[in-house]
Amino acid sequence: MMNIFGNKALPRHTLAYVAIIILIVLSILILPRGIADIFSNYATEKIERWQQRGQLPNPSELKSVDSALAVASALDGHRPAIVVAQGDLHTWRASQKAIWDPNTKKHNRQALKYYRKHVILRPTWPRTWASIATIKFRLLEVDKEYFNAIEQAVKFGPNEIPVQLSVAKVGLATWTLLPDTTRIAVLDTVQRGLHHQARYIIRLAIQFGRDNIIMPYIQKNDSLLVMYKREKAVYAKPKKTI
Repeated sequence: MMNIFGNKALPRHTLAYVAIIILIVLSILILPRGIADIFSNYATEKIERWQQRGQLPNPSELKSVDSALAVASALDGHRPAIVVAQGDLHTWRASQKAIWDPNTKKHNRQALKYYRKHVILRPTWPRTWASIATIKFRLLEVDKEYFNAIEQAVKFGPNEIPVQLSVAKVGLATWTLLPDTTRIAVLDTVQRGLHHQARYIIRLAIQFGRDNIIMPYIQKNDSLLVMYKREKAVYAKPKKTI
């Protein structure tokens, strides 16, 4: 039998064997990704639930998510969603321990490793840049990487509330150590944050003694001024001791 090009066509059974081989190869390539999806989605949903609740997960939940991510990573370790989830998991592990616990620093280091890998894969992902800044702050590493993380977070996610809250906190806390370019990014975040999370931003400024930073943005806004005075009064009250 000849094909349309005048060449001898392959027998039908040969074509069937070729099709089967192609299907097997595709299955080998696709199946691991599908399994990785299942485990990755399970872990991501759990982590998101912890974040929404604002509550620390119990040890069994942490272990199950750790196991799921280990499987997902073994099957598809360079997928950005899996990498950032691994960073988030270590962040949660660190948050379960006291600051002075050596495991806290270990988990923060692991989280930083995964977040660094994630921004290589997804360099415009603002929340991961904000996470890098937060972890560096917890590790007391106020350096060029820390400054850059703040600036990149603001550059790529200026209107994302989680980014605003993270940047405002670390930026105001380390204000005196920041270079001018990073200060500009923090000021931009503070200004935007006052439109959406005014009380939180005002409380941070008072807590870190940065009242002078927010004052230019609130002094002509009566409602913000009232809020500021109330928060200042609450903060000034002597704390009860047991």
